[in-house]
Amino acid sequence: VSKLLGKTATVVMNIKLDDPESTVQLPALRSLITQYADQGLGAILVPTDQGDYEPDDSATVRIKVASQYNIQSSTKGPVVVTDKTDIVGKFAHPLYKYLTYLQPNPNNVSRITLNYEKFLLDANGKVLRRYPRLWPADRMARDVAAVLAGQPLPAEDPRWLFAWKEADKEVTRSIYSFRKHYNYYDQQEAGQDWAGTKSEAFTPGSNEARF
Repeated sequence: VSKLLGKTATVVMNIKLDDPESTVQLPALRSLITQYADQGLGAILVPTDQGDYEPDDSATVRIKVASQYNIQSSTKGPVVVTDKTDIVGKFAHPLYKYLTYLQPNPNNVSRITLNYEKFLLDANGKVLRRYPRLWPADRMARDVAAVLAGQPLPAEDPRWLFAWKEADKEVTRSIYSFRKHYNYYDQQEAGQDWAGTKSEAFTPGSNEARF
């Protein structure tokens, strides 16, 4: 995963294309990357079958992200769209185990609860801050600018904390939430579409590694 990090900072975000929030979140991410990519910002976008099912295979997800949102995926950056992978439960990818363990959300929940949660990482992959579903990536701009400038993060915005409280409510009613026994969450086998890369120790899926 270290090979996929931005030179100075990275946004990690789980995505679900049939979630209506995609029309807000992905353009916001594109805007942020366009503004800061030349300063070393990168992004890792992670689709998953967990939560509400993602009907497209990984290659099709990348094609749609490019064609519908003008976000091109490349392992050379600034944005990579991974193959679909598990991000919650016992088969969660090591990256998400690391992110969620180190940075529980303000509702005292470690695991991902909704689509489009985000993490801001520094150049070494250290988790700096976690952001809720309804906090679009372009609202991360102050934090990103601070990291790129080598400065401490600004104080937490009260609206950020309110958005997390709203997320806690949304988890109980959204079809896109990650709820045990409600949707594809704690399955008996790992997701089968994820193959990872030849150079990384990702849990193999049913497909050959793509690069």
